[in-house]
Amino acid sequence: MSIREAVSVDGTSIVYRVTGNSAGTPLVLLHGWAQSSQCWGEQVLADLAADYRLIAVDLRGHGYSDAPESGYDDSANWAATSRLFLRPKASPRTRSCSAGRTAVW
Repeated sequence: MSIREAVSVDGTSIVYRVTGNSAGTPLVLLHGWAQSSQCWGEQVLADLAADYRLIAVDLRGHGYSDAPESGYDDSANWAATSRLFLRPKASPRTRSCSAGRTAVW
């Protein structure tokens, strides 16, 4: 598993983990409030890794990502962070939402 970092539109450092099939369809895993990318658990990641390129994100203020003093109520910041991990011109579809967690590809 590779740990990487990206910078959102407002300069916030966003940390994410990449694992799985490098040739597979990207599956972006976004955690719920007060969680981190660790919420998915190693077993869930292992089950999906054969078929998908998994991108588990620590959203702003969570996990190892920066915790800026402001910007949490700005939907443009959240959207910009999500766009960091989605393919250009892709039309993302929410495939699963459970216990505040969302998977998008």
